[in-house]
Amino acid sequence: MAEYVDSEIRDQVFKELMQNKENTICFDCNNKNPVWASVNLGVFICFECAGRHRSYGTSISFVRSICLDKWKYSQLETMKIGGNKKASDYFKNSNIDYEDKHINYSNSLIGKYSELLKSQINKSTNSNSFKNESNNINNENKTNIKLSVGTTNKNDINDE
Repeated sequence: MAEYVDSEIRDQVFKELMQNKENTICFDCNNKNPVWASVNLGVFICFECAGRHRSYGTSISFVRSICLDKWKYSQLETMKIGGNKKASDYFKNSNIDYEDKHINYSNSLIGKYSELLKSQINKSTNSNSFKNESNNINNENKTNIKLSVGTTNKNDINDE
């Protein structure tokens, strides 16, 4: 069974992903500040669109809250590799009309996009590098916390 990441790591990853302006609007309807995601499509969506995505079924769109749900390493990797801009570019290049906001998510080309994201994860990261990156985030946070409470030298801090 795949491990879930700590909420601190999840929050840090999404904080970084939300620095990309395309991710700060709903992929489907352009509402601001989406707090949901379609994991297998790697896109950020608003509350209303999340409800619609849930109705498609998990084989088409697996929906998670970016701040409430637990996330696995591989799911966060999908979001890091994906994102609204990448999906938008793919849809445009595949002549999928996604701007009408009533996307036919059962379209086989969209299924191929989901498979493309999976294959990129399997090829490049296979979750292990993300775990190492997550450990680095944890160690960095520990370092920053210890430095902020009075440790004067970063080298004095022991990694546990």
